[in-house]
Amino acid sequence: MPTVNLSQIGQIAVNAHDIDRAVEFYRETLGMKHLFTIPKMAFFDCNGINLMLATPEKPSLITRAPSSTSMLRTFRKFFRFSRGVE
Repeated sequence: MPTVNLSQIGQIAVNAHDIDRAVEFYRETLGMKHLFTIPKMAFFDCNGINLMLATPEKPSLITRAPSSTSMLRTFRKFFRFSRGVE
C-alpha cells in the first residue's frame, strides 16, 4: 500500500441546506471571516484554509439540520481538542 503524505489542506467543504442561515451562523456566531457568496455556495477563511459551504445537489439522508446550539458545542469540542481554546 502506498504511503500517503498529506502536507496541507487547502479547502474543506460542508453541506448547508440553507446558505443564508449558514453564512449568518459562521459569520455572526463563530466570527469567521466571510470571503464571498455565490448562488448555492459561500466561502470563509479559516486561518488560511478555505471553508466552502454548498447546497447539496442531491437530497441528503439527514432529516433535520443540527441546531445552532449543537453545532456550537461541536465546534467548542473541536477547538478545545485541536487548539486548547476554552
